Amino acid sequence: SFQLVGSNDPFTVFVQHMKSKSSECDEDTPAGAADWLFGEGNCGYVRLKHSQQLWDWVKDSNPTGVDTDKYIFLGDFNAHANDRSVKYLTDQGLVNLAVR
Repeated sequence: SFQLVGSNDPFTVFVQHMKSKSSECDEDTPAGAADWLFGEGNCGYVRLKHSQQLWDWVKDSNPTGVDTDKYIFLGDFNAHANDRSVKYLTDQGLVNLAVR
């Protein structure tokens, strides 16, 4: 966690790397729905689960011990703005700066 000099408003940065679209994922077709139907390529469901688990961990565990509700998520999402994994995070209130 960080805060700007002279500020009392901390934020926490998380760096992650989601599963590649060129990877193979055995658990990628729940209820028989292939990810290509969503336009996500391989492992879209795995990336969605990753987003859900990441968000649950961030909001439930306070991993840095700093009390803040301001987060920056960085890394390789291996996704476009319409992927379920990115949409899940924006549905939680995060802002996708790549589309701003």
